[in-house]
Amino acid sequence: MGYKVGALIIKDNCILLNTKTNILGTQYDFPMWDYNPGEIPIESINSKIKEMGITNDNKSYMGRFYIKKMNIYLYLIKKWEGKIKAKKCVWVHKAVLMMNKNSLPFDKEMLNEIF
Repeated sequence: MGYKVGALIIKDNCILLNTKTNILGTQYDFPMWDYNPGEIPIESINSKIKEMGITNDNKSYMGRFYIKKMNIYLYLIKKWEGKIKAKKCVWVHKAVLMMNKNSLPFDKEMLNEIF
């Protein structure tokens, strides 16, 4: 069983998503990283998003999800500053995600909560 931390990075009704990983069997994946169960998930996500170029963020814990035999500790990141340094990521608008139900492993209610 894998353990990961994930980030839902929001800006202007768009979410930053990976385009080529497809770990979760969906069209897009949100940025995720492995972490060791002995670590604290918030410390791991703080260091990973700092590497992405995000500073001064407003982060909230969304919960732990069990998707495709992985435990994912998910954080919602809004009102952030910095410049994203991720090469395989794109900004996807909320409307695009709502039209394609297999875009992310969440239902419409969860997408409304995210945005």
